[in-house]
Amino acid sequence: MACNCNSFGDIPFVRKEVSKRIKETKGLRVKLEVVILGDDEEHVLFKCPSCNQFWQLARAWVSGNEPYLFRVPSITKGEWIRERYQDPDELLDYVVNIKEFDNLPSGDSVCKVNGCEKQTVKGLRVCHKHHVFNMQSAKACLSYPVGRKFPPYDVRNYEA
Repeated sequence: MACNCNSFGDIPFVRKEVSKRIKETKGLRVKLEVVILGDDEEHVLFKCPSCNQFWQLARAWVSGNEPYLFRVPSITKGEWIRERYQDPDELLDYVVNIKEFDNLPSGDSVCKVNGCEKQTVKGLRVCHKHHVFNMQSAKACLSYPVGRKFPPYDVRNYEA
């Protein structure tokens, strides 16, 4: 049975591309086999019986909780149960949310967090990283997405 997995590349880090993949998922999903169902009732790990490509199903909540598939590296059932892969739509949402803090002006003192030597955000006693951490703790901005990191979805520049 021939597959069309190579027709679906990695999802570019753009909201409209996630929406496009949502529309493409139904056709892609038909030929895939379920490897394991996530216990969160949202995520599923699939494998193509033809080319052995692994795919993870997630739901994009900003798109009406619609399901979409994205290619992931090979993984054992046990590893995936312990830690599934991060969802590209959640990473995208996180990056957009964190970027809002990038334009905060710098202050003229050193962060008050013990051991941190970064410059503060103007008007605050902490640096950008610790300000984001405080905002996340107060649920005032998104926390870093749950799951296993993997290429090509690299957001190291935005990790708090």
